[in-house]
Amino acid sequence: MDTTSTTLLERVRDAAEAEEVAQECMESLARHLRSFQYSRSRGRFRSFLRRMANNQIANRQRRKRLLQARSGELEGLAAPESTEQAWDRVWLREHLAYCLKNLASRCSDHTIQAFRLYALEDWPVEKVCRKLDLSANQVYLAKTRMIRRLRKEITQFVGDVL
Repeated sequence: MDTTSTTLLERVRDAAEAEEVAQECMESLARHLRSFQYSRSRGRFRSFLRRMANNQIANRQRRKRLLQARSGELEGLAAPESTEQAWDRVWLREHLAYCLKNLASRCSDHTIQAFRLYALEDWPVEKVCRKLDLSANQVYLAKTRMIRRLRKEITQFVGDVL
């Protein structure tokens, strides 16, 4: 592909945002170039750069949607929670913690750490990648795998509650 996709350009309209995406790409490139080994069979370097830019834009869009969703959640916090709802929430949280502890012995440390930092502690994917020396895709896969395993574990433990 010798041209830039118009959808890629449309997804980053704001000049400040485009500059931030470019900066994030440069930071990521600087981190990955230390261990980067070129292989023509894996494709062109410019394709790698384009994929990196697409991923950075997708990450930025995901963060925006998450922030928007959270702001909507805050509006719903005005309604007081019933005692029964509070009890159910605590009950589920405790069972999930128990199941996560059980899974920790059967999963790799990187998978558990990536899931905890990204999904539970709400770290940005880039920060998790730097801390654990993982790619963004590895972090997303860790989250997906752990959620799938947690659902299966909690279902076996207490039935279908999720």
